[in-house]
Amino acid sequence: MFASINENLKLIGRFGRRFLLFNAFNAIAWQCLVGSVLVLFARHIGMPARWVGLLLSFIPLSMVFAFASVPLEHRLGARRLMIYCWLLRMLATTPVLLIPWAMRHWGMMAGWLVLCATTLTFSFIRGLGLAGWYPWLHEMLPNAARGRYFSLEQVLYQLINIVMAFVIGIILGTHATLSRFLSVQGVGMFCGLLSVILITRIPGGRKPERSDFHASKPTPFHAVLQDRRYMRFILAGALGITATAWLTSANVLYLRDVLHYSSRKIMFLLGIGGVGVASSVVRWGRFADEEGSGRAMALTLVGFSASALLWVVLAPKAIWTGVLVWPATGATLIFMAAFQMAAQRGMLFQVPTKGRATYTSIWNIANALAVGVTPILVGQIIDHFGITGYRFCFSMAGIGGVASAMLCRRIREDAQRPLSYRAVFSVPARPFVIMSDIALITLGRHRSRRSSAHSLPPKNIVEDVIKAPAGQNDL
Repeated sequence: MFASINENLKLIGRFGRRFLLFNAFNAIAWQCLVGSVLVLFARHIGMPARWVGLLLSFIPLSMVFAFASVPLEHRLGARRLMIYCWLLRMLATTPVLLIPWAMRHWGMMAGWLVLCATTLTFSFIRGLGLAGWYPWLHEMLPNAARGRYFSLEQVLYQLINIVMAFVIGIILGTHATLSRFLSVQGVGMFCGLLSVILITRIPGGRKPERSDFHASKPTPFHAVLQDRRYMRFILAGALGITATAWLTSANVLYLRDVLHYSSRKIMFLLGIGGVGVASSVVRWGRFADEEGSGRAMALTLVGFSASALLWVVLAPKAIWTGVLVWPATGATLIFMAAFQMAAQRGMLFQVPTKGRATYTSIWNIANALAVGVTPILVGQIIDHFGITGYRFCFSMAGIGGVASAMLCRRIREDAQRPLSYRAVFSVPARPFVIMSDIALITLGRHRSRRSSAHSLPPKNIVEDVIKAPAGQNDL
């Protein structure tokens, strides 16, 4: 695995490695501030499930503001927009330290409101800055390296998730206290500020020139919405993301409130599950580069659906629950990470050079609606129906994943026409063959139809690679 990672690090180039270094500290900040520990923090201060669902919706729904930040990206450039917003969002997290004071003076609900307000402000500023992220990557990464980059990004995230899950678990201890949760928040703030310093070392992201793309339609978004090929991809990807949100919005609550796992045990469980992701996602990135994002997205969603349905049988007092919870968590994390990698890679291949900020903003908005509305529904369902509501959410994740996988099979990255719906839904039921392919890819034993020597993207996709400015040193 490590030899493969080292080879891929060389392929993505110096700027890819700088993006990864920034992402390392950004991921630590994310895990401490708004990762799974946020759910545990909210429940520790007594926040009910419906409030937790609303809290989880802030981050994805904030990406709706991506459409408003496209003019900012055109005025400032991707680089300056990202730097300004990432600095401001870290400063916006500091009021969370006032939660003990607010609860002491005005009660528990005051603490809930402070946590919600802080998370909402953080999310809003992040949503404004995201308009610069994908255009900057699109500018700096060569086409042939994108699958490798996103797979390495997922490996990095998972390695950090593993370490931080254990670190946070140790900080929280067996009996977590409010001061321990605030200590985790402090670590996140510090690492977030370091990530801002690191992102300033990445070149590119200049202010884009005005093109015919922005003058040809009443609005730039009108041109994107008329791109049937891109909107077909958006539909398939958004449905897949919605399926994953049905599970991720409920599983941590299920572990805590139904299976009665401690905060430390939950963080350790997530950390162990991340080991599988770190060891397999590079293989899925290679598969996506060789076979295309559509096929990779379809297969990972099938694997995710199988793991989601496994959560349905994790009954509180069943003797098998303590054993099956480990593969259920591991498979969920593996296939979610692989799907996210393939979807991001596929999206960049659908985006032209002109108007890339507008195109990627549509992707962010679709993600926002898919991931933002679902946690609200999950919170309401769990509040009203209890354990039956959990099982409904897990079932929706499994069924939605299979439906989205069918649509993902139509995705093409070259001039080929997509498969007809009849061809998609007439696939014979070959569960053993499909699951065998999924297992072999995850284990690195699958033999792709195309060798890696012939896995370059189609020639009709524009490659926009910026050379290093004079005097820039490698990492």
